[in-house]
Amino acid sequence: MMLAALANPLIKHDTQPAFVWLSTWLTPLIVASVAFGLYFLVARKRARATWPHGFFITAWVLVAITLATPYIQKAQQGQAALKFATPAPAVLAPAPVSETAPDNPFKDPNYGKELLQKQL
Repeated sequence: MMLAALANPLIKHDTQPAFVWLSTWLTPLIVASVAFGLYFLVARKRARATWPHGFFITAWVLVAITLATPYIQKAQQGQAALKFATPAPAVLAPAPVSETAPDNPFKDPNYGKELLQKQL
């Protein structure tokens, strides 16, 4: 696991590469230990039967996920950059309000005079 942890690309770009290397293989071991400890509390016989193999398989899967994450994120960022690299469709400027809005009937000084005359 220690040698596989050297494949982490974050080691080259971090200010503390030893810490990144250590956390790449030590964190999955700790998480696998906690997970296997909880499994031992729930199912003792099955945990004892799978003890070394189940623990190390879990730890290796977690190491593989830890190592693959930077590569996956880089690929996703590359795809996102391709999406933003395509030009956006041209947006037409909206026409001025005076051209598009219908005439306001309330501006007419004679508006409603017929109704008033009918009521009187």
